[in-house]
Amino acid sequence: TRNMKPGMSKPTGPPKIDPPTIDLPRAMRSPSLFCDTPPADVIPDADQPYLKFPSLHSQPLGTAQRTSLDVEDPWHVSQLSIPASGHKVYWGPERAAQIRFISPWDSAGPIARLTFDYVRPLLAKGVRKPLELVHLPPVPLRDTAARQTAKIEAAWLREQGRAAADRLAAHATHGGTQGSSRSRAHARSGPPRRAALWRVLYQTYRQDFWEAGFYSALESSSILVQPVVLQQMVEWTRRGESYSTGAGLASCLAALALLQAVVHHKVFYVTMRAGWNLRIGVVGAVHSKLLRLTGDGLRQGGGSAVYNLVANDVLRFDNYMPFLHFGWLAMIELVVIFILTSLLVGLLAAFAGISGCLLSILLQVHFSREYARLRATTGKQTDRRLRASAEVLLGMLSLKVYNWEDAFKNLLGEMRAAEHATILRSQAMKSVGKGLYFATPPVASFLTFLVVYLSGDSIQVEVAYAVVGLLAALRLSVGKNFAMAVAAGPECFVSMARIERFLDLEEPLPASRGTRLEGARPADPGRPLVEVAGATWLWPGSTPEMPEGPKRVAVSGVDVAVRAGEVLMVVGPVACGKSAFLQALLGELQLQAGAAAVHGRVAYSPQESWILAGSVKYNVLYGGLVYDLRRYRIAMAACALRRDVSHLPRKDNTDIGEMGVNLSGGQKARVSLARVVYSNPDVALLDDPLAAVDATVAAHLFHAAVRGELANRGTAVVLVTHQQQFLHLADKLMVLRADGSVAGTGTPEEMEAAGLVTLAPVAERSQSVDLTLAEAPTEEDATKAEDMKQSAADKAAMPPPPAALVHAEDRHVGSVEMKTWVAYIRAAGLSFALFVLMLFVAAQVLLMLSDYWLK
Repeated sequence: TRNMKPGMSKPTGPPKIDPPTIDLPRAMRSPSLFCDTPPADVIPDADQPYLKFPSLHSQPLGTAQRTSLDVEDPWHVSQLSIPASGHKVYWGPERAAQIRFISPWDSAGPIARLTFDYVRPLLAKGVRKPLELVHLPPVPLRDTAARQTAKIEAAWLREQGRAAADRLAAHATHGGTQGSSRSRAHARSGPPRRAALWRVLYQTYRQDFWEAGFYSALESSSILVQPVVLQQMVEWTRRGESYSTGAGLASCLAALALLQAVVHHKVFYVTMRAGWNLRIGVVGAVHSKLLRLTGDGLRQGGGSAVYNLVANDVLRFDNYMPFLHFGWLAMIELVVIFILTSLLVGLLAAFAGISGCLLSILLQVHFSREYARLRATTGKQTDRRLRASAEVLLGMLSLKVYNWEDAFKNLLGEMRAAEHATILRSQAMKSVGKGLYFATPPVASFLTFLVVYLSGDSIQVEVAYAVVGLLAALRLSVGKNFAMAVAAGPECFVSMARIERFLDLEEPLPASRGTRLEGARPADPGRPLVEVAGATWLWPGSTPEMPEGPKRVAVSGVDVAVRAGEVLMVVGPVACGKSAFLQALLGELQLQAGAAAVHGRVAYSPQESWILAGSVKYNVLYGGLVYDLRRYRIAMAACALRRDVSHLPRKDNTDIGEMGVNLSGGQKARVSLARVVYSNPDVALLDDPLAAVDATVAAHLFHAAVRGELANRGTAVVLVTHQQQFLHLADKLMVLRADGSVAGTGTPEEMEAAGLVTLAPVAERSQSVDLTLAEAPTEEDATKAEDMKQSAADKAAMPPPPAALVHAEDRHVGSVEMKTWVAYIRAAGLSFALFVLMLFVAAQVLLMLSDYWLK
């Protein structure tokens, strides 16, 4: 494992030894090579993160074995990071190394899990030096994002299936049919239910729910029993009984306090873990739903609304889950405390004390209704503001040209002010609710002892201790936990309703109503990968009952087949439906007539290049972390990107920003095309990638990428283009009319004979072939014209990209500096800061005086 030199010779064949398990050296550093889906025959559970290397070989050396990792690029090794916790390497298919990371929780025993001892090594490291991201251990297997998302998605599909069955049963019953007994039962029970997210989450995390409920009830019981034991202990001191009785009572009181401390942390561990698993799983379900939606479905959901769901709404699970059971437990504790108090001081005094708690509960219940209403209002206001902000950013050029900055700034300011007013009102009510945490027990004690005093009854010391202890228990149960439950609960249910509406959006049409996307390549090598027979597609929102018209039909009369290695070029006037045809092949449009099927893996390059916020390499790999170096270099060369990358500060690791702000239009188009080439698809759908570059670069891209690395390697290519000079090089042409109908489909010569296209003269074709094939211009030559095409003014207006757009988080280690406090005070204002300080002091003095009065 110590031999990590990149120049090692590769083994001639797989070793003949049994699969070993070896440790990986801790000197390797990088968190960027994870692979979430290892082969199933290595480890049964596919949720465990793995690393995969090209080869792992062993050579017998006497009785010992020498194991080494052989990689093609030192980048794999130099940036590898292994957490300090356990890690093992397993043999995988093709003798590739599978490195499994073991979480401390997974390897811990029952006692260590109960006492959280498995965290001790991390805490010890944090004592010695500040913790970094690489020091954090892997996530436990049960808490991985893939597992949480899969569980919630499976439960949601089952819930949708049951809801659909209920609707069908109700429809059959109300439609006049006799129906089954189940149908009649549904009819009698009322309207059919809808798919509910809360049922899905309960079914998925039912075990965590009841485990948390058990621990919460155990903690409440330990709190309620302590005042009773304390009363008996004080009474023992007055009676002067044996020391063994006192020792037993003291031991019981200590055991109860210890039990409360242990169970309290267990409660919050279980509930907080359930909360973040809910958040992670729901975010994954929203992301999966987002990928399955059509463009029309996404517009219905709203892009900004989706951002609000995963940025704000899912956080309500973290806020509500720790206090989930304290709402109903507070009512039980209130009844138990009322009974115990009435046995100690009488029914009237107990009722007087509990009445103060009831007033607090009624006020908090009223606040809970307001929380729900304000949360719904805030969500709508946030969606509206984010939608407006996105539109402003997308239309920034027009906004600058017409000098609308101030108008839109004022508009966004008004939206933010309305949102701020709603949030401020909600926070004010939460402040009142939290203030009741301190006020409820003293008020209850005051009312109880006031009634005892007015009735002329005397009270013993042990009774006073017990009553004060029981009423003090209400501070935690009613004053804090119940207040947090009624504040976070309504907000959580409102957020769940918003997420539920998004998950219930209509997904792409079934195969009977849209293009069939077959994930597997057909077994028959001669079968076309793209098959369309007499197909007509409609725009989103259209129905067969709508009248015929240009707004309804997107593309009509398509009859074409594209085999492996063929290039189909789609041409026609502007806005005739060329891009719509690619959308139809992706299953985004409704198929009205005919049939359409796409076989194999599909890669799509849109007309407006879609660039991820990351490096050039990250965009070409499409987020992939373990990559084929040879294929990556071929893709970069075929798309004329190597020269551009060489001029960047950090080469292909340079951050290019959101939507490729540091790249020109031609560079973004080539990065998008390189992503398609690297993915090695069975079918490539290219929406005019040659339009953003000049003729020389277009020739390089067509011959090196479209023809060279795609078609010549067995990919069926559908290319939308306006470049007439390449039409004669297509295997087939499909010509569209302005209304979206197909004018003709066939070879370039057939389309020219029909008068639908005009091909380049034969003399120019030969020159073109000689230029591109005989001379084979390099990508450096191909990009010269594009560089010269950019004017000096454009170059001056574009500053050079920084080395890194995303900088490391600013961190300070140690205590909070005084200048930080001064900055906060200046931001709030000195007078306001002094007023808040006086409130803190007054609150603490009043609390101390209330305890002194009880003395």
